[in-house]
Amino acid sequence: MTQMTDPTLVVYGAGNIGRGIVSLLFGAAGYRLLFYRRDREALVKMQAKGGYVIHRLGGGEDVPVSDFQVLTSQEELLQALTGCNMTACCLYPSAFPQVGAVLAEACRIRTDPLNVLLCCNEPGGAELLSRAVTQALLPEEGDGPLQKLHIIPTIVCSVGFPTPDGAYDVTVSCNGYLEAERSAFSGPVPQIPGLELVDGVNARLYRKLYLGNMFHTYAALLGAKRGYETMSQCYADPQVRRWVEEAFFQSEAALLTKWKFEPSAGGP
Repeated sequence: MTQMTDPTLVVYGAGNIGRGIVSLLFGAAGYRLLFYRRDREALVKMQAKGGYVIHRLGGGEDVPVSDFQVLTSQEELLQALTGCNMTACCLYPSAFPQVGAVLAEACRIRTDPLNVLLCCNEPGGAELLSRAVTQALLPEEGDGPLQKLHIIPTIVCSVGFPTPDGAYDVTVSCNGYLEAERSAFSGPVPQIPGLELVDGVNARLYRKLYLGNMFHTYAALLGAKRGYETMSQCYADPQVRRWVEEAFFQSEAALLTKWKFEPSAGGP
């Protein structure tokens, strides 16, 4: 294993979330970014084009991203995972069997723990991914390799979608951030502005499904009724935003009453 000396993040699943808010926060903190996704050809073309732009919705300057490395094969991905400081897994449960096999192999090789930020906004996602890794292990291995793996449930609090301005550009919320389960980390927790350490991520994910996802869905429905074709157009309409915000606060009040979340603490 070749240990990377510079702070390095492997973005496993370099789609809108991985190349958006995740790369924005870690890139700004000085991390070297390594991108991998199934459509590797698209990443190679993006790199040849000179990178892409992260557009910040609601204010803030656009951020061009050109300082990254593309992993063009599973062999390169495995090599990166055995030497990196951390990986952000920005994939959904349908991909977990394949991801689990790769993580299992990486943990066989590593001599130190691997922190995995699981950025899929899936309640119970950490347990699903852990199960996929276990299923990829041989019976005689026991759970030895799994002991090196620390899956960190992480909530993505930001929009993330492509923009019509460029083939590879993405849009994020101007004040987007990540919420990670503080107790799941192994070793020192990285000091990344915008990476917030919280308790009870799984409960918070349920809240996000009923509030955050509703916000985007309602905006899309209202925007479509006005003839809009992109989420950027929906959020740029002040009337749409006002209606969506009113619905959000009504839903939030109901959820706080039902599930006993504490508004001041942000958790259950």
